[in-house]
Amino acid sequence: MIALPENLNNELEKAARAIRAGRDFFIAVHRNPDGDCLGCALAMASVLGRLGKTCFLYSVSPIPENLGFLPGIDRFTADAGVPSGRQFDTALMMECSAPARAGAVEGILAATENTINLDHHSTFEPYGTVNAVAPGLSSVSELAGRLQTVLLGLPFTREEADCYYTGVVTDTGRFQYPSTTASTHRFAAELIDAGADFARINRLVYGVKAYPAVKLLGRALEKLYLADGGRTAVSVLALEDFEDCAARSQHTEEIVNYGVMIPGVRVSVLFREEPGRITVNFRSSGEVDVSAIAGEFGGGGHRAAAGCKHSGATLDELMGRILPAIAARYGRE
Repeated sequence: MIALPENLNNELEKAARAIRAGRDFFIAVHRNPDGDCLGCALAMASVLGRLGKTCFLYSVSPIPENLGFLPGIDRFTADAGVPSGRQFDTALMMECSAPARAGAVEGILAATENTINLDHHSTFEPYGTVNAVAPGLSSVSELAGRLQTVLLGLPFTREEADCYYTGVVTDTGRFQYPSTTASTHRFAAELIDAGADFARINRLVYGVKAYPAVKLLGRALEKLYLADGGRTAVSVLALEDFEDCAARSQHTEEIVNYGVMIPGVRVSVLFREEPGRITVNFRSSGEVDVSAIAGEFGGGGHRAAAGCKHSGATLDELMGRILPAIAARYGRE
């Protein structure tokens, strides 16, 4: 696996010690969870079970339909709260750059002895007692895989390999994003050696879409337009688009990626109107750091994939602020 900086190795060693010492774990993923945070959380839940620990898996958002195949996914309690009176000694936060990304969990984290923050975003808060954050790494699954095999000394089971492989393949965009390295491919090979069913995973993640998702994709592509001399692809989904297609927020997965398929496009941006807020997704061909753009508007992410959320502004107002910020980047990068 990839050689990690000494300070990160120190944090991973602290994480391993906290895991060995813990007894009852709270595992949380970020809002609108993806294959990486869910796969990593399920793999670590399996690891904890093998170590004789108990855990509670929590997602503030519904689980995406296309990830329902993940082993153990029915263990997640989506937006149902934490059992009354249950006390956790350790929290594992999966790809949550700030506690609020997991929902209203601050009270839970305050009561735990250790909070282990596992992440790979370049923008994050060091809120944990352990902050094992590896900006630039392909996925949090690659980081957790190292924690499991090297520091906890546990080989991958087939189910864990499926979970981690799902995390890597989704967070690298099928090994296309700049964060993909030779070590990422070696990690994927280890997972396949351990039994990861890569063909089935790729088919279920990328080859199967719910009818509302297909309808919403068609609506977004119909409305897509080019700006900044063809360098920016802009897609907009309003509330009525979701209503007309009987679609939900989770059905927008992958839509923003279509913009960067167009020759000459350097940044693709998707504005989606949701009740009470507007969510903005950015993708880059690699030349422009979209995490810097998202950061200007309170968001964050990676160089090639980032996002932000806003309330209190109309769709037109937010587009009027973000699109010029994208255009301004072309003169700097």
